[in-house]
Amino acid sequence: LEGTPGHAPPDHARCIAISTDASLREMVAPAVLVMSTPLLFGIFLGVDAVAGLLAGAISSSIQMAISASNTGGAWDNAKKYV
Repeated sequence: LEGTPGHAPPDHARCIAISTDASLREMVAPAVLVMSTPLLFGIFLGVDAVAGLLAGAISSSIQMAISASNTGGAWDNAKKYV
């Protein structure tokens, strides 16, 4: 399409800037949640609650990591049959 009227060469830097800005904007709320939750637990519920929160978060994230790893392997094997 380059060279035809109304079509300009692609602006890759602008495309990357748009997607980067949008992704950074979308990650503000999760970042605030992750950083404020232990602080709020500590302020309102005490040290024992923070320890429980962190223990639960670590144990559930290990399960999620194992599940994601197995799922990725299953998808990789499945695409070989398609």
